[in-house]
Formats: sequence, C-alpha cells, structure tokens
Amino acid sequence: AMWRRMSSGSSRPGGGRVPRQHIIVRHLCLGGTGALASSMHGAPLRASFRAATAGSPWVLAPMVDQSDLAFRLLVRRHGVALCYTPMLHAGLAARAAARGDDPRHSYLGTQFATRADDAPLVAQLAAHCPDAAHATTTQVLELCDRAGAPAPVYVDVNLGCPQKIAKKGSYGAFLLERDLDAACAVVDRLSRSLEQQPTRCSVKVRLLPDGLDASIAAYRRLVDAGAAMLCVHGRTRLQNKQLSGAADWEAMRAVRRAFPDIPVLANGGIATRADAVALLRGDDDDDSDDSSSFDGVMSAEGLLCDPALFSDEVIARRDLAREYLDLAAEVGADTAHVRSHLFKLLHGAAAAFPDELRRPLAEDAVHLSDFRAVLDRLDVLDPERTCEPGKTPLERGEQEDPLAWYWRHRVEKPPRRESSSQEDVVAEEDDGVRGSTTDDTTPHARDAAFYASRRAERKERRKSVFARKRLLKKEALKPPALVTAATGGAPTPESVRSSSEPGGRRLVVSEASS
Repeated sequence: AMWRRMSSGSSRPGGGRVPRQHIIVRHLCLGGTGALASSMHGAPLRASFRAATAGSPWVLAPMVDQSDLAFRLLVRRHGVALCYTPMLHAGLAARAAARGDDPRHSYLGTQFATRADDAPLVAQLAAHCPDAAHATTTQVLELCDRAGAPAPVYVDVNLGCPQKIAKKGSYGAFLLERDLDAACAVVDRLSRSLEQQPTRCSVKVRLLPDGLDASIAAYRRLVDAGAAMLCVHGRTRLQNKQLSGAADWEAMRAVRRAFPDIPVLANGGIATRADAVALLRGDDDDDSDDSSSFDGVMSAEGLLCDPALFSDEVIARRDLAREYLDLAAEVGADTAHVRSHLFKLLHGAAAAFPDELRRPLAEDAVHLSDFRAVLDRLDVLDPERTCEPGKTPLERGEQEDPLAWYWRHRVEKPPRRESSSQEDVVAEEDDGVRGSTTDDTTPHARDAAFYASRRAERKERRKSVFARKRLLKKEALKPPALVTAATGGAPTPESVRSSSEPGGRRLVVSEASS
C-alpha cells in the first residue's frame, strides 16, 4: 500500500523516473531487504573499487594522530594503495561550520590535510547525528577541492572504535551495539547526500559480542541503508589493548561470503606481508572463487612498525625514518606526529640506547633537524645496524622479532646496550649508575626504572606549572593599589589623570610596593 501511494501520479507529476528512496521503500515493503544490496549496488561496486585502487589490495587503517598526510605518502611509496584519514569528529566539525568558521582554520583545518598525490583516500567520520555527518562531509569535499586533490572515494562511518572516548561520544563500536538505528540513519543520510558525487559511503565495524549471526544481521542493515563498502575488524569491542587476542579470520571470511556484491576489507592480525597474503587468499590458493576473496587487507600497527610492510623488499627502519622526515618537512607535519612515528620506527634502537636515543626523542627533539640528529647519532652508535628488526624476509616472515614495535607486548625486550662513547663510559663509572649494573638486572627492570623516573619528572613539572598558575590567578584577583611612583602615598591628581588616559587604565605603582 505504501508503494502504491508513493508511485501515484501525485508523487510523480509528469510520470518521471522513480526516485532512489522510493525504490528502497518498495524493497522494504515487498520484504526484499536481503536482495537490496544486490539490486542497489551489485558486482560493479567491487569492480569500481579495484579500478580506484589499481588492483592493489593493501590498505592503511584510520588511526588518530597516526595516519597523517606525511605517513600516508610514505606508505603509498611502499605498496599501499588505499589510505584512511585519522578519525574526524563530526560533532566538532559541524559546530565549527554552524559558527561560520573557515574550514581551513577550524577543527577540520587542523585535523584534515591532503594533496593531489594523496589518492585514493577514505575520510573517516565519528558521528551519531546524520546532520553533523552531512555537514562534515560537505566541508571535507570543500577542503579537497581547495587543495587541488581528488574527492575521497569513500566517506567512512566509524563503527569499530572500542575506546572509552567513543562510549562518551556515542560513536564507534558502542553506537553499533547500542543504537543500530542511529548508525543506519547516519549511513542513509550520507549515501543520499553523495548520490551526485563520485564519493560513496562505507562503514568500518567490529564483530559483535553476541556472535557471528548477530554481526552479519547488523551489517546487512547498514548495507541496506546505503553502505557501499564494508571493512571488518576480526575482534569484538571487548578485545582491546592488552586483551586484544587473536583476530578471528574465519568470522571475517564468513562476512565476506555473506556480502558477495560489495567490497569487503579484512582488518586484524597482520604482522607480516605473509599474513596479509594468507588472509587475502584464504585457506587455499584458488583465486577462481572471487565472491569469497577479500577486496583488500588493512593494517594499522603492522604499518606503524614497518611502513614497507607490503613491499617485496626489506628497508631499514632508519632509512624509512629519514624518508618520513623529508615528507614531514614537505607537508609541515606536527612535531607530535613525527615524534610518535620515530618512536615506533626506532623501537629496538631506542630500547638498546635509552640515554642516547630514547631520552632525546622524548624530551630534547623539537625541530625536524633535532630528529635528524638523533638518526645520525644512531648511525654512530650502531654502524652495523644490529638494532634493525627483520634483516631478512625469512626472519621477518617466520619469527617474532623483539626489536620490532609490533611485538612489544608479546616477546621479551632487547637488552640495553652500553654507550660506545668514552666520555659516556667515564661518566657512568663516576656516578655508578649504568656502569654498576649487575647481571641479575633484567631489561624489563631497567625499562621500568627508566619510565618511573620519567613519570616522577613529569609529575614534578606539572606541580610547578600548576603552582605558578595558582599564584598568577591569586595575584590577578587582588585589587590593584594605585599609588604615586615617588612617595607611595595617596594618588595625586596628575597620577589619576595619567592612569585614566584613553586606551585603558594604567597603574602607577611605586618601586617599594611592587
């Protein structure tokens, strides 16, 4: 009955083409939700995805403060085709747009950057409000146009973040589990607003704790709402940080089989290129069954540890770090992003030489030249490059490497090295700290002591900053004393007139009273 009313002459004056939303209602009214994705999207979506990525299946995951422009350009040089931006908070961007702020100088201007060779790109949003998601998407497209960059191939809705901030903001995996209707409303609004654009709407999800069947049912509602691509992380919201555990590859393959007509990306458990190839191909090497193979494999921590993860060649991390610094200088990357990436790339070396490398990276380096000086210092300390993880493809593919940041929670850390500088050795013998290290002191204990001292230093700095702020606030609340500069007595008419000149009050305070 609803379909007949919407198909009447009053709804379509002139008998034109039935709008897309009417077709959706028809499918829903006729009980055709299961076939909706096939009729709306169909296999051409997978073909268009592969055309956009030039057939390469390797994908960089969205990471806050990590998948920045300089890092995206770096991994693109080494085999990655599709890159996600860091998560963009739609609520903050929409409020800035409502105030009339210029997108170039507002929240999005500081969080989103791109250029012509940063393509294909996926812009990820954290949103639970359809209007906010639509406003943010409009700003993203405008920023891409101003930068002379192609529009993103997808605008992605974040339904997989398991962090507590996502619970507070009602997005990520919490929105998927607790308010699926709101998630579908966001996807529906974006898909309809992008109908006339080359950009489509996608979703990134996690497995639901209720099981695989519940997960597939939820994903189907998202696809029916208009999601043109699905990225599945093979862990639940509860599998996070130290409790992450192994990703469920079989569950991800079941999701792939449930949605044969749209692109599906797999995410989770990628430590090496061999892992990515195994997940992409499945249990067997038969590529004839295209409907059961993933369209792409996504990596997050694996690429942070090794930006050349998907490359056929093994590149030293310090060389990748120098390459990243060059790109950071080109795009004007934030120093905090640079510091974070270098800590991950130089994880093994920083653990071996904490005083010579880790402390300068954490505290002393401010400019890009400072970070380059740290790399030069590393060449002096480790000329044979023994701190480089995975020196051969065999080692990188078949064993857990304690020198690699990816395995930091899984294997014993590398031993701490003594400095090769004679001056450092003399200093160590004088203060009796590192030179008197006994054999029963483990690397774990030394690292724990190092981090404990760092925490104590930061705590003391915070105390001094807070005390200074309280003092300044207390002084600001005191009533100003207006006295003569010469005698400190009652104010003279001249001093009162001079303190009331146009441009603001000027206090004349005696030297003794100040």
